[in-house]
Amino acid sequence: MMKHKNKLLLMAVVFTLFQGCASCLQEPCVPGIKFPEPGSCPLKGHPQGSSGGKCNNFIGNFGCDDPDHTCVSNTCIPCGQPGSVCCEHQGCDGMATCVKPKEDHTFSVCSNECVQVGDSCCTNNQCGSGMVCNANLKQCVPANEPTCGMGPTLFALGVISDNTKCGDVIFIKEASLQAAKQCVQPQVQAAGTHFAPDNTPLQEFTFCNSGSGIDPSATVTVAAFSSTDAATCAHNLCTNCASTAPGPCP
Repeated sequence: MMKHKNKLLLMAVVFTLFQGCASCLQEPCVPGIKFPEPGSCPLKGHPQGSSGGKCNNFIGNFGCDDPDHTCVSNTCIPCGQPGSVCCEHQGCDGMATCVKPKEDHTFSVCSNECVQVGDSCCTNNQCGSGMVCNANLKQCVPANEPTCGMGPTLFALGVISDNTKCGDVIFIKEASLQAAKQCVQPQVQAAGTHFAPDNTPLQEFTFCNSGSGIDPSATVTVAAFSSTDAATCAHNLCTNCASTAPGPCP
């Protein structure tokens, strides 16, 4: 029975030690890396647990003595400041955020380069301060801000009135033509319009509206995407016109 209890106690000690030193279970230090870079080796003469010293690894005291230091490769190095590795639980000082840099896939570092609205996104479309990365602009924006219409390319979209067939062009910045259409689709429908065929130019047409019995004959110039639509558009500009003929009035 005593041996069994001792065995359980030993297992508990080992488990506790393993839990406490989980932050130290990393790749061995590399002699060529200079302190305080991650992966550097402990400095001679520096007490255990201090800056540059070996990490504490005994029961009740694990990691580093200074909360602004963290254990990397069994060395206590500064953490939390921009450019430094992140502290425990991805902690960073101030507004800095913990990101994974391109050049080092082992250690996350604190950065203050993607924490303000309009900042360029950090690696892997990361942003701090609760923001998200607008994938089109590669900029950080508030999480609740719509990213529609914030793309890098300006698109001119032709729209046609459902009733009058008159044409118009709206401009929207997006990443692709399809994304641009999806962005403004609700507004286009709400305005009683629909998209013109792609790559169809908006043209000007001149007509003569006459025979209304109310107004004298009038020359009108309209914008449309086809001559048929243009005639309908011009006719809708006149009340009870008997004739809408191409060209100016005589």
